[in-house]
Amino acid sequence: MKYQMQDTLNVLCEKLSTKSKVYFCRFGDGDLEVMLGRRQKNHAYSAELQKELIESISIIDEDYLRGGILEEPEFDGFRLTNLHNLHNHYEHFLRNLLPNYENGKYYSSVLTTYMALVPEHQPIFVEFLNNFIRPKKKLFIGSVDKEIISTLIGNVDYYVNVPCPEAYYKIDEWWPKVLECVDDVDLVIPSAGLAGRVAQKRLWNLGKDIHSIELGCIADAIAGLNTRSWMSRTTENVNKLKVLL
Repeated sequence: MKYQMQDTLNVLCEKLSTKSKVYFCRFGDGDLEVMLGRRQKNHAYSAELQKELIESISIIDEDYLRGGILEEPEFDGFRLTNLHNLHNHYEHFLRNLLPNYENGKYYSSVLTTYMALVPEHQPIFVEFLNNFIRPKKKLFIGSVDKEIISTLIGNVDYYVNVPCPEAYYKIDEWWPKVLECVDDVDLVIPSAGLAGRVAQKRLWNLGKDIHSIELGCIADAIAGLNTRSWMSRTTENVNKLKVLL
């Protein structure tokens, strides 16, 4: 079952309001390219990364929400664009990979970026931040400067810096720092690309009773980084968001 953006938001808010262990894990085309055995823009392929990503997307639980690009338009910072041929290719791969594919639930992967960058939806995004992100005791995993990311997500109680790109290939250096503090937080926000999906999988399998929400590339946009080809053209909308924060 594929959930569109509004349905994804509804489910996510309901679960975050009522349950102590909820993970929102977003898989994009880069994840699927590595799962297929190819490199991705910011991560070289390795069998180890491929294995961990497949393990992550294979977790089946009502409270492990998998955001996927299947049957969902791509968001380029301004508009939604259908990529049917690409989606059909990935769907065929996932049907062969996941034995329970037909019964799986797949949520919107563009939800948070879309809300953050489309002006008429920005108040909804800020409300989401104020309800479920900013008040929480949290750990941020990423490369965006701590002071900058704090303007988006509120006080950062613990900050684990990871390299960008190729964060996965330094995971043995930064993962122990995650484990040192994760039991003292309510929320983990990974912003480490493909390595973030690995981190969420590992935390889930360790039974960490937390919320973990992947907000997407909006962290990079707030920091003024052009990690997506369209980011340099979204400055005006990013500034509108900053006014609301």
